[in-house]
Amino acid sequence: MGKTMRYALGLLLLNILRWGGQAQDVVLTAEPNWSTFYLGESINFRCYVNGGEGTNWEYQVTRRSQDTFPYDSQKSYTLEDLKITEFQCSARRRGVCKKSKTISLTVLAEKPRAALTAGSTTIPVGGSVTLRCLIESSVGWKYRWFRQISSTSEEISTGNEENRVITVRQGGIYWCEGQRGNPPFFSQPSYDVIIEKTLSNKVVVGCQPNEPYIFVGETITLTCEVQGGENTEWTCKWFRSGSVIRRIYSKDWTFIVSESSSGDYMCQCRRRDDWFSVTRLSEVITLSVAVFNKVVVSRHPNWSKMFRGETITLTCEVQGGETTEWTCGWRRDGSVIHWTNSKDWTFKALPSSSGDYICQCRRRDDWYSPTMWWSKAIKLSVAGKPKVQLSANSMEIPGSVTLTCSVTPSSIGWKYYWYRDEKSAEPLTTQKPVFSPNELMSVSEKSLYWCRGGRGEPEYYTDYSDPITISNNVTVSDPDSFSLHLLLIVGPVSGVVLIILLLFWWRYKWPMGLCCIRLFQSESSSQRPTTDHESDYNSMLHGTTSLYETIRNRGVTGNERPPHPEEGSVYVNVRPDDYS
Repeated sequence: MGKTMRYALGLLLLNILRWGGQAQDVVLTAEPNWSTFYLGESINFRCYVNGGEGTNWEYQVTRRSQDTFPYDSQKSYTLEDLKITEFQCSARRRGVCKKSKTISLTVLAEKPRAALTAGSTTIPVGGSVTLRCLIESSVGWKYRWFRQISSTSEEISTGNEENRVITVRQGGIYWCEGQRGNPPFFSQPSYDVIIEKTLSNKVVVGCQPNEPYIFVGETITLTCEVQGGENTEWTCKWFRSGSVIRRIYSKDWTFIVSESSSGDYMCQCRRRDDWFSVTRLSEVITLSVAVFNKVVVSRHPNWSKMFRGETITLTCEVQGGETTEWTCGWRRDGSVIHWTNSKDWTFKALPSSSGDYICQCRRRDDWYSPTMWWSKAIKLSVAGKPKVQLSANSMEIPGSVTLTCSVTPSSIGWKYYWYRDEKSAEPLTTQKPVFSPNELMSVSEKSLYWCRGGRGEPEYYTDYSDPITISNNVTVSDPDSFSLHLLLIVGPVSGVVLIILLLFWWRYKWPMGLCCIRLFQSESSSQRPTTDHESDYNSMLHGTTSLYETIRNRGVTGNERPPHPEEGSVYVNVRPDDYS
């Protein structure tokens, strides 16, 4: 066989193998080449006849042997509505049809969620924290990171292509999400992780009152003091035995102690303007509550100063034991002075009663179960009987006269009683208790006034004040003024008395010389006329007409002569011997 023949046979054999053997198989591939997809993701198919490049084959893709769609190697197909999808490619040319093997894809309806893990949620002072993001159910993911510090969020750029692991040095809220494919398909974001940055400030816990034991029902204040942050506003949280029990917008936490309050307490604070910057935990402070009843002393009346003879009641109150019967003992300045089968002790105060009082109680049904501690001391100060002073802004009426009643030494709770004339009489007024040692009263009547104070239950009275006399406004101020007033009064009175005496004397002497006077007048009248001045003088000398008639007729004018004595006088029958 010649060389040419052998070449032709070989070429024929090659074509037979190409068309009828494995070289003529139809191949279907998918990009990306993942076994699991999610609804909404896109996929690119490649369909070809193995070894048939350059020939005119027609391709189409069939889904589940039902839906057939034209093949386009440049087109992406979006996966929708199916959980398991089977794809197959068919190739046709000159009546010949070949099919590829079936590709099975798993399509899930729900998007995957990224999982974020942190090596620690607290950044140490000067340190950092490592965060990891992962979607375990599928492959091909790259990760995006986000952080929120205030009200807005930002994406963190790390420069790492995969971005699965990042390192952070700033506090905030962190989350991540996955991304794969083209066009990109995104997973659900991870759940948030809060990262706190630790501040270098030292934190110290204080306690008030700072007692070795705390009792049930007692009020206590714990303070979380941030050293170096005195001018910063903080929000603090408290831990007891490792668990967070309280968050407050203050460094102070005040509460009433209960039986469960015992434990080890720590605190931690964060800045209000940077919620993710926190202090270190404080050192531990231990509160011991062992449940014994606390005893408290009170007094009634609760006046800072008492006076000799006043009644006072001291009360020994057992907190938490209100329904129990107690026997209580009292100490003054360290010495036991009284026992009582009651929480109350009432007595009259004396100056020797001054001192510091404490008490302790025992159950009557269990004498050997006293309250654990004596109460805190209460101080009692007792002075001698108070004095009362009465003063006035004026001593005369009419005018505004205000009386002031004052208790010495100064104290509170008094009401004031006022008296007029007799201090044993009923008081004028009784004021309500006032918180001043002075009380005022206006008076408008001249009298003798007194006052005294009273307070308490039963009422305790001061002594009476010294009296004050309120009089009219005529007063004697000094001897010279008195002499002047006496002269002004005695002078006019003496003059009036003297005139009266002279008149009486004249009246006694006048009848004896009346005849002579009449004779003298008759003779004189015949010699000269009578003037009005002389007539007035005669009238004044002889009195009024009601006693003696007029000496001269008032009707005579000019130079007329007076009438005959028998006509104008009543003395014609008067005899001088009648007055001898």
